[in-house]
This record gives sequence, structure tokens and C-alpha cells, in this order.
Amino acid sequence: MKKYFRYQLSWLVVVLVTWAVIAIPRIMVNTEHGFTALATIEVVIHTLMLLCLLLVINEQEQSYGYPVRYVLLVVIGAGIIGLQLLTSATLILIYMVMFSAILVYYLPLRYCYLSIAVNAVLFLLLQRFYWHHPWPILNTLSTSAFCLFALVVSQRTMAEQQAKEALQISNASLQTTQALLIQAGASEERLHLARELHDDVGHQLTSLIMQLDIARRTASDTLKPQLEHCYQHARQTLASVRSVVSDKRNHSPIDLQPTLMQLAENTPRIAVVVHYQAHPLLAQLNYAQCVLRCAQEGISNALKHSLATELHIHLYNHNPLRLTISDNGSHLHNPVPGNGLLGLKERVETLGGTFTFTPNSKGMVLNAEFPYANDNH
Repeated sequence: MKKYFRYQLSWLVVVLVTWAVIAIPRIMVNTEHGFTALATIEVVIHTLMLLCLLLVINEQEQSYGYPVRYVLLVVIGAGIIGLQLLTSATLILIYMVMFSAILVYYLPLRYCYLSIAVNAVLFLLLQRFYWHHPWPILNTLSTSAFCLFALVVSQRTMAEQQAKEALQISNASLQTTQALLIQAGASEERLHLARELHDDVGHQLTSLIMQLDIARRTASDTLKPQLEHCYQHARQTLASVRSVVSDKRNHSPIDLQPTLMQLAENTPRIAVVVHYQAHPLLAQLNYAQCVLRCAQEGISNALKHSLATELHIHLYNHNPLRLTISDNGSHLHNPVPGNGLLGLKERVETLGGTFTFTPNSKGMVLNAEFPYANDNH
């Protein structure tokens, strides 16, 4: 069940208790004298409302996408109107408060305010002309005030959640960048040590060997065995130094895959999948940094500007090296590139590559290609 449904305990308790306060008294009143047709319809609507509410607040977004959730919101709105046609009880207005608290997670704030206004006007008209009651101004104003309060609280909670996600992705980006630089720093340190051994210790040992060679040739017979031993020992030491220098120079290249996997694991809300194929360019720090920055920006954009639940990072071992980042969110058809995307374009073009970004029916796709000079690859 956890694979398909995940709830915050507070949300789940509030929805269940609130629904019980609204629905159970109405069901008991309607079924007191048996199940009439209207009573049965109202029971069905209340049950359908509970199911839709539970499905809408489900935080496991991989179970079903946002198109399904929008349909559920329409069903909840229609259910509220249907109940107002079946009964004039003002208890039904609590559903409007619940609806306003949930709607802010799916629509821009201005549409949420518009929804509150439309519901208020609709309630006034139904009470006055359908149920022939006096204008329920006080009930309408108080309900609208509760709806606005629920809307503001939910909007505040959502803003805090978004800030928390932004902090998480910033920390993840910082950690992955640091891991990549640690690799590069270790490699540079090994190379520096190799150069020092070769230029300093190696030259001194070579000079010492030359002097020992002259000494052992010209020394007396009693000193020759000791000088020969020192000469051979110095040659062995020089061979060991050369072996260490060769080992330090032949260091392991930068490995970008674990860094990308770390970024994927630390990304909140979105399931990030890395499809990695090794390429010689990725062993170079400047290319590895550029690819990592593209991945970080793609994830950040998906979290901020879309309703994506999945993001795929593909690295293809082709000539040229190709990077594709795609998500399944909803984006503007003609997005205006911000500083992040423009910065990526400059980074890629600095390395002689090309960068494009295109929205489609399945989300946003970022493409980067880097030419590889080795024709034998």
C-alpha cells in the first residue's frame, strides 16, 4: 500500500474527522425512515466525496498523475453543488472550506480566490431562488472567511514546503559539486606529488648514482664492496621512485556516475533516474562540471516550474557526447529562458557544444552535445 498511497497523518485525520462531522449526521437523518431515492443519492455523493478527497491528498504522486487529480477536483466541486441541490443544510458548506484548502496545491492563487467567490455567489443564488430562503448573507460571508483562512494557511504551508525542497536541492547540489571537486583535487595532488618526486628526488638520486659509480671505479679494493653496495641500493631506490611517479601520473580519471547518483538520491519529491554511459570527455573536470550543472538545473526547474513526478538523465557514449534531461511535468509551450538556462547555454558553448531546451506534451527536454576530437572513438 505504501507504494501507491502516502499521507501526512495530520491531513488524513483532518479529512476523515471533518467528513464524519458532515456526512454521518446527514446520512443518519436521511436513512431514519429508510433508503429513499434522494437519501441514497446523498449517501453515494458523500461516499464519493470521501474517496475523492483521500485520492487528492495522497502524496504518492507516482500512483496517478495530475490529470487524474484535476478530474478528482472537478468531481469534488460537482459533488458540493449536487449536495446543495439535495439539501439546504448549511453543514454542507464545510466541504467548501476543505475544497479551498486543497485547491491551492493545484491551481494558481488567483484561481483559488475566484473559486471562493464563485462558490459564495452560487450558494446565495441556490438558497434564495432554489430553496426560497431569505438571502443568507451572514452564512455566506462567514463561510467565505473560513475558506480564505484555510486558503491562506494552506498557501503558507505550501510555501514552507517549497522552501524546504529548495534548501534540499541546494544542499544536494553543493554536496555533489564538492564530491566532484574532491575527486579533481585528489587527482591534482597526486600529479603534483609525482612532479615533485621526479624533479627533486629523482634528479638528486641520479646525481648520487653518478658519483657512486665514479667512486666505485676509482676506489681501493677494500672500499669497492661497500661502494658497490651503495651504488646498487641507490639504483634500486631510483627505480622505486620512478615506479611511484608512474603510478601517480597514471591516476584514475574522474568518475561522474556516483556523483549523479548521489544527486538523484537526495532530490525531494521527484524520482530521478540516471542512465549513464561512460565517455572519455566525462573524465575531464570541465566537462564533468558542465554535465553536473545541467543535471542540477534540470532538477531545480522541474521542482519549481512543473508538476513533474519523474526526471530522467541520459548520457550517451556517442560522438559527440550527448546529454538529455527530460521530465514528465507540465510546462509553458513557449517558456522564456531565465538566468539558469542561459547560463547553461553559455557553459556548453564555451566547451564547443550545443544546448537546446524544448517543452513537449510529456514535459521539458534539455539537450546538450559536446564534440569529441578522437575520430577513433
